Amino acid sequence: MSKTGWIILIVCLCLLFCLCAGLFLAGRAANAILSNTNGSRADSSAARNYKDLKNPYSDDGTYSVKLDDLKELTVDWISGSVIIELTDDDFIRIRETSDAAIKEKDALRYGVSGNKLRIQACRKNHTGRLPRKDLILSIPRPLADGLTDCGIDTVSANVYCADLDLTGLEVNTVSGQILLRDMSAEEASVNTVSGPVSLLSCTFDSLRVDSVSGNASMTGAARKVRASSVSGPVELSLEDCGEVRVNTMSGSVTLDIARTPKELQVDTTSGETRLTLPKDASCALDLDAVSGKLYLNDQPVGAKQLTLGEGDAFFSIDSVSGSVYVYTK
Repeated sequence: MSKTGWIILIVCLCLLFCLCAGLFLAGRAANAILSNTNGSRADSSAARNYKDLKNPYSDDGTYSVKLDDLKELTVDWISGSVIIELTDDDFIRIRETSDAAIKEKDALRYGVSGNKLRIQACRKNHTGRLPRKDLILSIPRPLADGLTDCGIDTVSANVYCADLDLTGLEVNTVSGQILLRDMSAEEASVNTVSGPVSLLSCTFDSLRVDSVSGNASMTGAARKVRASSVSGPVELSLEDCGEVRVNTMSGSVTLDIARTPKELQVDTTSGETRLTLPKDASCALDLDAVSGKLYLNDQPVGAKQLTLGEGDAFFSIDSVSGSVYVYTK
């Protein structure tokens, strides 16, 4: 068998593996969505992994927590939404709302341990279905300034959060939308199966985004970015970055980078890659592709290598059939 034949065979095997993995994960997502949404109620099976938290029940769904210091925040929610906002109050307000009445057995649970606050959608081992609920968590600005770690896990609940400066940030969902605005963190991890991810005006030292079919986009800056997707598109508009790595099967990749990164690597099977760089970019780009082609400002390069400026930084793009479009502005 010729070298090209071997390459095609290996690529086909990789495609088959990625397709099976994608179908498996998508199946899990579909199962989660079907089992966790039923009109205005959602399955509470996720509660088997919850903590045994006990707090007084509030029939109006509002709870007040007085803390002198808050370092770690953990939220486990199922459906509806999670909204984190900053206030000028001197206490933390936890409020849940729903179109249906929230009975005590369905009410949220929270617990405080030192400077750690945990909130979850219901009691541990809740059985039956929960009303779809919205969580509004209001944190005093002085407490938010001292917050270092934040973790949010949902099934289908949307997540909205803004204006936090953290050491560690982790947000996970199956099908909920994730919208983070003006956030900063040393380490950030965002994971979704089918829910869209939008990170707007965010600054991270290290960011990892994983998706199966959900759109993933970011504006802002990051020293290191790792993004992976099976079929969801990846869009990054970065003012500054040092290292960018993107892996996708069929999802398109769009990178708009204001300052030339030191390292850039894109691996895709059939997804199209569009890369926008500054006019003074200095890089050497190598395209390893079976049938994908390379273009510069919509003009075919006619080769699989492209050098801009002195070629200081090295860019590597591996593709089977996806073409690469490079623009300078």
